[in-house]
Parts: sequence; structure tokens; C-alpha cells
Amino acid sequence: MATINVYEQYFAADLTASGVPRKGALVMLVSDSGGGMIKYEAAVTFFPHRNEEDFAVSYDAYYSKVLYEAAGRRSKQKEASFLKEFQETIDGLAKEAGGKVFWDKPLREARTDGGQLPEIKLDKSPAAEAGGSKKKESPEGKTERKLITAVHELNAEQRDRIRDAAQAAGLSCRFFESPEEALPEAGDAEVIFAHGISLIGSAPQLKWLATPFAGVDPYTKPGVFASPDAVLTNSSGAYGTTIAEHVVQVSLSMLRQDPVYRESIREKKWTRAVPIRSLRDSRIVLLGTGDIGQEVAHRMKAFYPASLTGVNRSGKHPGGDFDQVVPLSGLDALLPETDLLVLSLPNTPETFRLLDTRRLKLLPDEALIVNVGRGTVIDQAALEKELRAGRLYAALDVFEEEPIPADATLWDCPRLFITPHTAGNLSLPYTVEKVTQLFLENLERYGKGEPLLRQIDLKKGY
Repeated sequence: MATINVYEQYFAADLTASGVPRKGALVMLVSDSGGGMIKYEAAVTFFPHRNEEDFAVSYDAYYSKVLYEAAGRRSKQKEASFLKEFQETIDGLAKEAGGKVFWDKPLREARTDGGQLPEIKLDKSPAAEAGGSKKKESPEGKTERKLITAVHELNAEQRDRIRDAAQAAGLSCRFFESPEEALPEAGDAEVIFAHGISLIGSAPQLKWLATPFAGVDPYTKPGVFASPDAVLTNSSGAYGTTIAEHVVQVSLSMLRQDPVYRESIREKKWTRAVPIRSLRDSRIVLLGTGDIGQEVAHRMKAFYPASLTGVNRSGKHPGGDFDQVVPLSGLDALLPETDLLVLSLPNTPETFRLLDTRRLKLLPDEALIVNVGRGTVIDQAALEKELRAGRLYAALDVFEEEPIPADATLWDCPRLFITPHTAGNLSLPYTVEKVTQLFLENLERYGKGEPLLRQIDLKKGY
């Protein structure tokens, strides 16, 4: 176990890329791990809120860096162990002062020429007496314009790009691992890039919420926003790839009777003669022709279906691989000629239980329903009756109530493939990068005072 000695010194400097001078604490740790001297150094900033002598309890890692020197080679394992101790020690200092360090960037290492460590005792931070997080001002008295980002899937390079773009737009950027963690900073936030109802309910000065998701129904309810002037944008266009691949996966799984084979394997039976179906020559209807519907159609085209029909409100063809696009008023005529029905609709008053008992009965026997939009679009109880009657198949990623209650009968419903709303989350790096690109595109427009793309009409819900 390495021995760690901590030294701390306060100083005033321009520590951040935003150009706002902020006081900070230079923390240096020295370890004699038996393989030579190791020196780590980090600058932890404190944000002034009243005057140059006061500090708000807010730690940051804008200027986090690590330097080390060693006499002799050390194993990667020992280095990793020491870095972990280093972070834990800094976190302990922050906790003692009543704050927290946000490690938004990996600690970077750089070899140095050595040098003498100052003989400085560990002082108690003035932040301990400062109280909670307060509205911050620069030394010139200008109010800080703040961007809060709470999307923990972002990597270091993506965070750097967001920070640079925020600076160009005149905003300072804070990174948090969750909306809950960001709550103390929400009071004076101008822009928020996150998904969290409680966060926007605590942001009375909010001008723009950019959600990293495509679905926006939680934000369309009255009273959700503390700021009456806030606009909402979503990340529609980022999820087409991952959701389309999910649709192909579950469609093939159900058509090729994977659930039957899995059950046979669990029973250690060598079952082979199970009738299966193909996407080839299937009549496919896509209820929803936006980014997701278009991406699904593009992939389904490769399987040579009999037809690819899109359905939307207007009946206008959005381009792409649809053989035809019909208005919603023509849905009833299509359903009896549908082998695979894919739903990617949002939750709006117009889409609520659009696929009700009557329309479910219009579908032919053995038809497969795949829902990757919102669970409220289908009458779930009516669908379960059709599945238990052995007439239809379904693959559902979304449900009327999420999570599904533990005692719900849906869990053991036959002819049903359940996934826990995972078709379009942020677990695919490609999706995270697309979400980042869409946000950066709008952030640049915001800084220039231009209209934002993908802006949501809160009354319509899309």
C-alpha cells in the first residue's frame, strides 16, 4: 500500500477554458511505493459567488491533470492502484469541505523533471464555511451562463467537444453523472442537456432543455418546467440504427421460432421440425415513417418482402424505401393484408390505443406485431387476449406501465417476446455519438441566436 502525503495551497488563477477567473486549490500527493518517488498533482477549482474572499461549495475538474515521476519502472497494476488512491483522497478532501469533485475527464499522466515539493500543511478549505451552492458571478460582476450536462454515457472526448462548443456559445459547462447529482446546480442553469423531470422542475431560469432521447412525453405534462420560457428539443435521428436493428432481430427471432427452440434446449430435447416463416415475401406495414420507420424499411428491403407500406398522418412519402405511404385513415384497409406490423409512434392523444380491440381483430391469423414506439399505442389487455388465444404474435419493447409489475400476467404470456425498453437506449456507442453530434449542432445554433432544430411543440407532444 502506497503512503500518501497531501499538500494543499490556495491560489487565484484562470483555471478554465471559459475565461472566467476562479480560485482553486493546488493539491499535490506524493507516494513512496517502494519503486521510487511518484508525484501526482491536480488543480481543483472553487467558484466565487460573493466576492474574491468567499467560495461556493462546488468542485470542478476542468483543469484536472496528473504528473508523476518515478525512479525505476512500475507495474501498470501499481500505477492503477495509486491512481485509485489519489482519486479517493481528493474525493475525501472535497467531502470534508462540504463539496464534491466531478471527475469528468480521465486523469492524464505526464513525465516531469522532478522538483521540490512545497512544505505546506493541509489547510481547511474556506468552502466549508460558504454554505450551499449559490448563484455565481465573475469578478467583473457578470452572471455566469451555465450549461448542465448529465449524460453519463458521454466519453472524455465527447465531453471536451461539448465544453469547447459551450465556451464558443458563451456558456460555462458542468458535467454530472446523473440528473440527481446535478440538482444543486440547476437553480441558475440556462441550458440543460439531460433527461430528468426533477432537474427541469428545479431550473426556473432554464431557456433550453435538450433531451438525449427521442421520446418527450414526460415533458409535455403541465407544470413540468419551472421556467415558462424554456424550449424543448429531442434527439430524434440518433436512434434509427439501433432500433431498426432491434426490429430485425426480434422479427427474425419470432418468425424463426426461437422461443420454441430455447424452451426445447432448456428441456434438453433435440427438436428440429418446427415450422418457421421468413421476411421474404412478407407484407410489412410500418406505422410511423420518421427516422425509425425509414431505417427499419431500409433494412427490411434487403430481405425482399412482398411489400413495404408506410403509414403516417398525412400520407406524404418521406422518401426512402417505402413502396407506398398511406394516411392514417387508410390503416383499417391495410391491416387484413399485414404479416408484420411495426409501430414506432410517440405517445400523443391521437395515438393513444390506436391499435385497439377492433383493429387487432382486423389483423390476419399469425400476424406479428413489433412495438418500439410507446406502450400506450396498443391496448395491452386486448393484445394479451389475442396472444393467449393463439392467434397473433408480438415483440414488445415498450409497455403501458414500466417496469412491468412483478405480478403482471404479461410475463408468462405465450407468443410474446419481451425486452425491457432497450431497443433505443444509450448503450450503443454509435447512438451516443449521434446524440452528441445533434446536441453540438443545436448548441452552435443557440450561441448564434438561430432557431433550434428538432424543437418540440409541448401542446402537440411532437
